[in-house]
Amino acid sequence: MFSLHGEDSGRRLRSVYRGIARLTAAAVAGTALTAAMAQPAAAASIQALHPVAWAYTDSREPTVAHFKAAEPVPIGSWRDDAGKHHKSRGYFTFDLSGLSGQTILEANAFAKDVVVEDCSKPRTWELWTTTPITSATTWTHAPTELTQIAVPGGYWCPASGFTMAVTDAVRQAVAAGETAVTLEIRVPEEHEGNIHLGRSIDPDVPMSVISNLPPTVPTNVKIDGQACGAELYVRWQSPVVTALVTDPDVSPVGIGSSVGAVFALWPTDAAAERQEWRLEPTVSSPFTARLSIPAERLTDGREYAIAVKGVDGNGGESEWTQECRFTVDRTGPATAPTVTSTDYPDDDQWTHGGPGITGKFVFDAAGDPDTTGFLWGESGAYRYVAADHPGGSAIVDYTPTRDGPQTLVVEAVDRAFNSSPDTRYYFLVKPTAPLITDLTPDAWVGDPHHLSLQPRMADVVKYRYQVDGAAEQEIAAAADGTAVLDVTPAQDGSVVYLYSVTADGVKSGTNWAFIWSDSTPVVTSADFPSNGPGPVVGTTVNFTFAPHSHGVVSYQYSTNDGESGEVVADAEGKATVSLVLRSAAIWLEVYSVTGDGTTSMPFNGYFVGTSIAPKVESTVYPAGARSGGPGTIGRFELTPTASNVVEYVYQFSYEAERVIPARADGSAAIDWAPTAAGWYHLTVRSRSTSGQLSDATEYAFEVDPRAPVITSPDCAYPTTVSPGQLCTFVLTNQLDGGADFVYQFEGADQQAAVIGPDGTATITWTATDGYYHSLTVRSRTTAGVLSGYTYTTILVG
Repeated sequence: MFSLHGEDSGRRLRSVYRGIARLTAAAVAGTALTAAMAQPAAAASIQALHPVAWAYTDSREPTVAHFKAAEPVPIGSWRDDAGKHHKSRGYFTFDLSGLSGQTILEANAFAKDVVVEDCSKPRTWELWTTTPITSATTWTHAPTELTQIAVPGGYWCPASGFTMAVTDAVRQAVAAGETAVTLEIRVPEEHEGNIHLGRSIDPDVPMSVISNLPPTVPTNVKIDGQACGAELYVRWQSPVVTALVTDPDVSPVGIGSSVGAVFALWPTDAAAERQEWRLEPTVSSPFTARLSIPAERLTDGREYAIAVKGVDGNGGESEWTQECRFTVDRTGPATAPTVTSTDYPDDDQWTHGGPGITGKFVFDAAGDPDTTGFLWGESGAYRYVAADHPGGSAIVDYTPTRDGPQTLVVEAVDRAFNSSPDTRYYFLVKPTAPLITDLTPDAWVGDPHHLSLQPRMADVVKYRYQVDGAAEQEIAAAADGTAVLDVTPAQDGSVVYLYSVTADGVKSGTNWAFIWSDSTPVVTSADFPSNGPGPVVGTTVNFTFAPHSHGVVSYQYSTNDGESGEVVADAEGKATVSLVLRSAAIWLEVYSVTGDGTTSMPFNGYFVGTSIAPKVESTVYPAGARSGGPGTIGRFELTPTASNVVEYVYQFSYEAERVIPARADGSAAIDWAPTAAGWYHLTVRSRSTSGQLSDATEYAFEVDPRAPVITSPDCAYPTTVSPGQLCTFVLTNQLDGGADFVYQFEGADQQAAVIGPDGTATITWTATDGYYHSLTVRSRTTAGVLSGYTYTTILVG
């Protein structure tokens, strides 16, 4: 609070607050109004009104008018710069013409202090409605006070948004048809001379008005999607009524007000059975209200009426819509319709019509008077055609789009679209699409393909075709209806669509063909006979590359042995490459390259030779089996399949490649001991006196981990061990040459125990607090070779 005393206190305080007002006016200008607008009533509009006229009167200048002055409006007593005493009252007129016909829910005006004479004194005001102000309003000719409005006092000082509730005043003015209301702000007469109660306020005293207009009469009323106004029949057990409800009220952010609806239903012959359903206003306008009428409320064959009105959250209601009448009809025609056609008879013959050729089909109700139309279609009844009269027939035109077996599904329907059992009419459509045969399927890239066109209709005179979706073109047919069409496909192939046309302009069905030219080079080798064994590994073989496209200048190739290169083609576009057969089969990938750098499709193929890989056998470590163990020596016998073998090159998994000389008969033996368990691969090649290296033999086997066995007479899992209990574990060796056990209890250091003459060792462990503990054990030889791990779990509880 501000409180300045002395003769100049009012002037000095006014100066202080003028400074404050300049700094904060923009920030607080809309605070109170915005706060009121932040909580709108349901289904209501909020309007911000500002004074269209304002004035104040001055007792010291009783005949001077202060109308729409661009200065703060003084209220109560104040002193001018000369120290002279004044008394003033403020008047504010608001235009209410925009509220005509509305229900006023709430109205609040907001005063903003600009100058306060003494903030230590509470605000003491009166608020009145008065007769209108004019440009001649003065202290002497002041408006007449009409009704006093309660206004709160308070110390909030200075007030940037002092609220004055004026709901009753605005409501009464609008109800009386007034287009404006004038508010007077003054200090009560008995205190009006007290300088400490004086204030000056911003002349813009905004008013927020929350008002409500009732919803408009609902529109677009429909029953099961049928608009009201015509004769309506419904067949569903619970028909759905919809209506569009709108409300003219809009929130400050442009959101429609919340609206609902009331639906009324009654039999037209028993209005007393009227029933209403209310949808509470919870959805923003505009809103399509929906009501699914309970099935038990409707009786088959009876006529009903329904009406709808809109409602909002403030008690606003629209007028009822005009009644919408409908009849309930849930019983369809009992007789399935008959279907006939002379153009497409059901006779199992392939001689009728064709794709694109229209035929007439007759649907007949077979005299069922309830039938007013038919539903029909190819895969289901979904198209509608009316009967020529109730119980009559209809004729439809149907054009097949494809040849082969066809089915029309037809149902008779009544006025409510209840359907009869369906009729399925089967017929055959003659194939008419021309046949396409590629006479030159091996044409090179860039050369045309000659397509033979054969008609499947009589009197064909021309063909129309499209290539890759381009504009349609035409080619004439010979006297027998045939034609030859030349098409040069794109590099990645082309699609040709075509149909024939008769002299009468009848079009056939459409056929299509995918035309492409294979640019894959031709790769051959005389060294690989078509029957009999191929060349042995190590032999130099020759391959010939021949083109399948024009302008080939070179070939790029690669093999499964990692060899690759490029070779220049001769004048005929051919080339020869010599390669060493390093494995029993050589895989080639070859591309041809034209002068403009275009690469062909790849040739990919295997050429199978004869393997000379040595044979590998072992009794200790047989292929594909688990055997032996870490440190256990195994012998691997090597037997040649090539002649003049002098040595073998071999390699065990992860070890360096080694060489072993062959015996006189070309065989050899490898003695080898693994250092750990797991799968191993042995790769072996033989080398002859000429230095020829054979292809490889891959020999895989698994080394048994030979892990020790752990037993316990007192602590074996899942036995629960008590904390402090001594546990005994017996370890049994499985490893050849095992000397000791290496073991570790969870959380402790690794320890060793010597293996006794019986192959066992006994260790102990005192259980500690905890839950699960583990023991890990391996056997170890004197050379440091370790077996696989064995684990056991100890449960302490």
